[in-house]
Amino acid sequence: MHPTAWPWDALNWLYRTDKLFSWASNDTDRVHEECDAYWRKLAKESMDVKGPDARMTFPLNWHADGVRVYKQQKCWVYSYSCALKKGPSLSSKLMLLLVREPLLRKPDTHDAIGKVIGWIQRVLQTGLFPPTDFMGSAWPPDSLEAARANLPFAGGYKCAFSAFKGDWEARAVIHKLQRSYNHNNICEHCPASKLDNGFNYRDFSLNAPYLDGQPWTPAYWQLRHAALLDLQRQCGAPVLFKTPYEWAAPYHRWLLHAMETERKGRLHLAGPETLHLCHIMTEMFRVWVHGGAVKHGAASSCWSQPSLGPRAASDAYPVLNFAGRIEFEDGKRKLATQEADHPLRGYALDGQAGRTGSGWPLHEGESCFTPEGYLRLRHTETDSDMGIRAYDVEEMDVMKFHQDHVVPNEHLDGRSTGYGMAIRTLSTYQPGEPEMWLALAAQLLPQFFLGGTMRPAQAPWPGMPDKPQFVEQYETCAWRSEHMSLLEWLQKTNDKGEIVSWVKKAHARHGAGMSLTEFACSCETKGEKVIAAETVRIFNDKYFGQWLALNLPFRDLGDLLDVQILGRVPEHYVLHACALKRAGGRWADDAKVKATLQLAGHRDGYIDNALAMLHGQRSLIQKYMDGSLRKDDPLPAPSTTSALAGLDTEETEIDVDQTILARAINDRIDRALLPRLMQEAAEANSILVCTGPPGCGKTAVAAVCLQRAERRGARILYALPTGQLAARTRQRHPDIDVDTCHSAFLLHQPLQESLALLTIYDLVIVDEALQLSAEHFERLHEMWRAASCCACLLLLGDPWRLPSVSGSSADASPKWSLCHHVRLHRIHRCRDEVLGRKLATLRMNKPMGAEGLRFVTQDICRGHKAWSGRREPTALDVQDVLARTGNATTFVTCTKRGAAVINQHATQVLFHNRNKRLLAEIPGDYEDNEANYDEAGRLREDRPPQPSAVPLYQGLRVVLTRNLDKEHHYVNGMTATVQDFDAASNSVVVRTETGYVLSIYRYTDENAPTGRVLYFPLRLGYAGAIYKYQGAELPHVTVWLDRPMRPAAGYVALSRVKYDRDYLIGGVVTVDDFVPAR
Repeated sequence: MHPTAWPWDALNWLYRTDKLFSWASNDTDRVHEECDAYWRKLAKESMDVKGPDARMTFPLNWHADGVRVYKQQKCWVYSYSCALKKGPSLSSKLMLLLVREPLLRKPDTHDAIGKVIGWIQRVLQTGLFPPTDFMGSAWPPDSLEAARANLPFAGGYKCAFSAFKGDWEARAVIHKLQRSYNHNNICEHCPASKLDNGFNYRDFSLNAPYLDGQPWTPAYWQLRHAALLDLQRQCGAPVLFKTPYEWAAPYHRWLLHAMETERKGRLHLAGPETLHLCHIMTEMFRVWVHGGAVKHGAASSCWSQPSLGPRAASDAYPVLNFAGRIEFEDGKRKLATQEADHPLRGYALDGQAGRTGSGWPLHEGESCFTPEGYLRLRHTETDSDMGIRAYDVEEMDVMKFHQDHVVPNEHLDGRSTGYGMAIRTLSTYQPGEPEMWLALAAQLLPQFFLGGTMRPAQAPWPGMPDKPQFVEQYETCAWRSEHMSLLEWLQKTNDKGEIVSWVKKAHARHGAGMSLTEFACSCETKGEKVIAAETVRIFNDKYFGQWLALNLPFRDLGDLLDVQILGRVPEHYVLHACALKRAGGRWADDAKVKATLQLAGHRDGYIDNALAMLHGQRSLIQKYMDGSLRKDDPLPAPSTTSALAGLDTEETEIDVDQTILARAINDRIDRALLPRLMQEAAEANSILVCTGPPGCGKTAVAAVCLQRAERRGARILYALPTGQLAARTRQRHPDIDVDTCHSAFLLHQPLQESLALLTIYDLVIVDEALQLSAEHFERLHEMWRAASCCACLLLLGDPWRLPSVSGSSADASPKWSLCHHVRLHRIHRCRDEVLGRKLATLRMNKPMGAEGLRFVTQDICRGHKAWSGRREPTALDVQDVLARTGNATTFVTCTKRGAAVINQHATQVLFHNRNKRLLAEIPGDYEDNEANYDEAGRLREDRPPQPSAVPLYQGLRVVLTRNLDKEHHYVNGMTATVQDFDAASNSVVVRTETGYVLSIYRYTDENAPTGRVLYFPLRLGYAGAIYKYQGAELPHVTVWLDRPMRPAAGYVALSRVKYDRDYLIGGVVTVDDFVPAR
């Protein structure tokens, strides 16, 4: 038996010959310091090498390389080296093993070698000779290994694992990694991880944590938007917007040389030109025009006088601060012409002239600031007549490129406002190739810059589960005054809660006779440090808590809550109520609220809706505070007129087909919940499609599997075709994400904006999936592939239901056949054989001939007529139906017009004819107004849609039509009952089926197809089109098939109930009312 030379033998020899340090490091005098520094640097990576051990422990790299040794013969060489040693392999590596490739059995041989290396590494980390062999057996008693067992092999020095190294083949074959040495990371250049945490690589959304700070993400610009808001709070509204046109800017010699060498003109060297133009424009804007960063003073001694600076040394500096954003616009640009009286005049003439004049007031004198602090640039009558915008002669003389200056002119001629111009500046970003180059140079040339520094912060709120560290620092801060708000404190402190350096420098210059803390409490801020505090929208009650926390001083965040309000006001109005009590002068003043929202760059429609919401909620809060409404009123039972979607799973028998479906769903969910087996999950997964007739248990099985997935911590999305179905499903499953298909998958947006949406979910259920068009299904398929095919994507539907409104169905896509299909046949919802036979006949066939006519008149209609002898019902017909059913029926129609007719009759007989007091008549949702549609049922385009007239009575049943507060069930399709109308706040008080009391305010809809519409987002709720109820289960239904030849309308309407006795059918019914879907 040949003796084996183990690594500890080699290290022992190096130690005994005083060559250990020269093997470990290039600097033998600093080995201990280098070891200690190395392990300190890796402390954040959880390397457990600390204290004295760190100085005596060498970081060890293991290498595996495939080497050509003779002709085409190949060997695998396993070796090791110290991570501190730099140099060629022959002087740094020690060989462990050489294996000829023909003798390998891949991958088993490599796996076996890896196990041995693992044992070797564990021994080396002890610093002692091993007491046993690799198999755990003791050494022979008389052997050398037994004699030296547990003795130091290198005088107490150890070797700890640092890294595996090798070529790409070694990574794939030996380490079994695709891209990285670190098994949990998929890339050496970003923190994207395979672990199921915030950096999981499956999250391809634009707000993924590993994309933090990237300028193409929405989060980047949302943060900068928040910073601009704070800058405006400190300094006021901006007085000048500058936009330079860079076409004629001077180029440096190196860039001109590169253009000559490459034989390219301007705008054809994307990278060099982008970086050069950004550099000169940034320097011009930041230094010469504005005089340098506010925090640090003048940035360069090369600029003796800022362009906007004082003209005399004794004058005060007029510029408080600035903000800049680099963006390359794809506008029309021309070479500057010099055919003018002044050599610079050509640059001005070549600018983009205004179509209706320059937009600037005349000013023949020199540029100056008005006493109010606004900038007035020189603008001659000739320039105004030519539509030329104002420009700065000095800037143009130096930079020689076009300019565009815009100034809020309300102080001059009232034609424009800083708010209007700021909307685009604050909210738009359209990246192109130059912006991609800037992303590579973001450290030197950021696309957004300020005169001060920026501190990101998530705005806190009273009652939040865990306070941020900066809130605790603020609460315990001893030097701040009792009147200093959290926002001001953040502007004047660093991350440790200490007074920030700019305050100390300002105190040294201007704080004579005051202590530093006194100066810090009293000095004004002008944007030296801006706080990018991100908040939710004002329509969320949390917004008011965030405003309180940022703007009102406190010693404990919980002190901002009022005990009396907590006891009387429902949770979803508490923070608004606290804001009204503690800062009523602001939140009860429309002008101040409007100014706050304008400061944030919101449009008029958003502001109008916010003010309407505040009026309604203020009235509602007052009713709770004075006892008119009670927080603890018992919740109503779910209304029988809008029963929940899906079957009662406790009553459903699970048959063989349903068991197969449940197993397929659960297997896919289990794979999705295993983050380390992503590849295996992707290979095994396919989109799962379940089809079957109404009542066969598709929804019931999905609900059982959904509940199991919830218990296992799965992230779940449930998507449905209509808001009404989504509202019902949200009632059954309040703890998961439920939305309409269009909102859940952003079907109205470009694919690239929605491609990553499924990456954050483990289970995605799409009910009534065949309502999707073929295009939308293929889009959903691409989104699933973008999520690495890992999520369980379950599609439920019935090919014999109502056809898709888009004209094509999901199963028309060629990719539909790639899905795994499970078909259910047994109907569970139908509880009697009579109704079951009717539905079986109507499902795929149209009644024909005399037999068909007999089936319709006798089997369908006999004993079930709601009214006869006329197609359209009268008010008396509707009254009779409501009386026969105890007001418990739901009317379903083919068209919106038919639903509107029945809703009007129901309102008349239930309220008007009974002399109920009319609360008000309000403009309702325009989709319920028959006059808005042409004869083909399409929305008219010749005028803006007109709201429908909705009479309000106490107890009136209505349906909400907008998604304005999903958390509290203010969603499209939610059924509610009118409780009151508040004329002072112009709002309707309703109670939803789920027990929430909501204030329904007048809504400004700026996205109406042909114009702006103001209406209350509700409609009468006694009848609805059959599309709204597809997928629902109703206790009783009254069917009016008001348009013949509607595919599947009759079949779907009758299949909403369990028993044959639970339906009525009205009008003149013929065989043409029962046309199958296909």
